[in-house]
Amino acid sequence: MRNALFTFAVLFLISGCAGKGPAVDKSAPVTVAFQSQRWGTLEPCGCQSKPYGGVDRELNALKVIRGEREHVIYVDAGNSLVGDGAAKNPDAYEKKARALAEMLGVNGLDALLPGPYEYALGTARLKAVAKDSKFPFVATNVTEGKKEVFPASLIVNKGALKVAILGIVSPKGKFPKGVEVENPKAAVTRALAAVKGKADLVVLMSQLSIGENEALAVHFPEVAVLVSGDPGFSGEEPLWIKGKTLVVDTHVQGYLLGRLDLDLNFPFQGFYSRTIVEKNQKQLAAWEGQLKKNPENKIAAEMVKRMKADDPLEAIAGGSEYRHELIALDGTHYGEKNNVSELIKKEKERIAREARNE
Repeated sequence: MRNALFTFAVLFLISGCAGKGPAVDKSAPVTVAFQSQRWGTLEPCGCQSKPYGGVDRELNALKVIRGEREHVIYVDAGNSLVGDGAAKNPDAYEKKARALAEMLGVNGLDALLPGPYEYALGTARLKAVAKDSKFPFVATNVTEGKKEVFPASLIVNKGALKVAILGIVSPKGKFPKGVEVENPKAAVTRALAAVKGKADLVVLMSQLSIGENEALAVHFPEVAVLVSGDPGFSGEEPLWIKGKTLVVDTHVQGYLLGRLDLDLNFPFQGFYSRTIVEKNQKQLAAWEGQLKKNPENKIAAEMVKRMKADDPLEAIAGGSEYRHELIALDGTHYGEKNNVSELIKKEKERIAREARNE
């Protein structure tokens, strides 16, 4: 049940579910680390109670994850290299975008989906930033002059696992003149057909709203995980769509780093979380207890009905287990200085120097 899984407001597609793909081991442990909506933020928020965030702290958190999991896919669902307003001063914002892209390159980013904030730099500047970055940009449903601005899909190797990465933006966003945004559903359909048989997994990052992403997950039953970039939503637990799809999302300005551990089993039978299953079993038993005491309790009857229809109540035989965490990037656990800390210092000095010269 969705409300039971979430306390406050990320796409893997297993192409092998829909058709024959490359052979992989029966089991394949992999972790998805994800971010979105950084808005050009480099350092912690400066809040009194929870000063979370920082690209350098993120690197320290990634080091922990990579020490625990051999294969990590690290993606950013966009609106991250710069904040809103790049169109007003694209030269200055391009410098900021280049600095942050350098930091994310050190962090080992696998792919970035540029959003409207990045496109506000202008496609020429954005392409120049992408060319000099150590990671690829992906744009499944964005064209200019009928040509792709960035590749519609990427293939990344993680051990024996081949991962296809896609990324879609919303047609409702503001884009420079000449940039066209295709209907996401049509673009994803075409991209899935293009990568079918070439990858064991497909990752789709999306900047659509959480409701639209949930609808996409329902429309594409082969989808396993959707990395959502809705700035108004943050999921403590993934949306669990018919046992086949996980929709995940994190917070804005880099406060939290999303971590989704997947212990994949092939052929894919569906996802389950041992923690969520046990939690749901206890909650169902409580509602059933109330109903047993009072068979006329309509609320208890409705909750029992909903949970049995919608909620994972047992582990899936031969299924793939997942564990999810939103990591608070605090100074206590992740505050040690590193190479990215030096890049942040360098960028702050550049900004201060140029401000003095204006």
